[in-house]
Amino acid sequence: MESKILTEYYTPLLEQNSFRPVPCPEPFGPAGKCWEIDPAVGSGHYWVYARQDLFDIKIHDFYFHEDFCLDLEIPECISILRYDSISGEELNPYRRLSAGDIETIVGGKQRYRALIHKRIPVHSVGIGILPAYYEDFLKKQYPEDFFDLPAAFQSVDQAADFPAMSKLLFEVENYRGEGVAAALFYEAKVTEAIALVVDAWRRQSQRPERPLSAEDLAGLQNVVSYIGDHYAF
Repeated sequence: MESKILTEYYTPLLEQNSFRPVPCPEPFGPAGKCWEIDPAVGSGHYWVYARQDLFDIKIHDFYFHEDFCLDLEIPECISILRYDSISGEELNPYRRLSAGDIETIVGGKQRYRALIHKRIPVHSVGIGILPAYYEDFLKKQYPEDFFDLPAAFQSVDQAADFPAMSKLLFEVENYRGEGVAAALFYEAKVTEAIALVVDAWRRQSQRPERPLSAEDLAGLQNVVSYIGDHYAF
């Protein structure tokens, strides 16, 4: 039975944005589903492996011929991904999309809007974790030590120095197994990703805060004043 996240979210989302289902080509693992972008719009593929309604793995490997505006409703979930190549901006709140950083997205709060620049490959690998996993399964497994997983994931957003997570996502991207072996591999990597994030979050929360000096505060005020005076430019 196909996962609801595939049938109710990914399939309509991708078809609305000019992707069509195709058999998985050679560079992608056979355990997932693959879509190819309409050649009139761009070139490349979007690959997804979904496990029931617990988690999904996704690989982006495509580009658009013209600037493309994404405007979509992301369901309640937590995503962590690494872009190896991209050029664009998220629009609410605004931030530049940068290759090399680890990015997290907590879905279900507001519409996701982004501008993707033309002819620059969008190449990334990510893991999406659904509430059935982080609210139900983990809470039952660890009732005495449950943690706020969305907050933990947000704490590592735009991390430029997270080599353990980059290594994990590289292994996920290059795995080519199928069947039960693939199910076990991907589930283990999702669990490992959660462990890495929670460990980083707890180490970060234990660091003593350093108060700003008077010199730092004066410098920040200068920056604020400059932006206010030159905002129109």
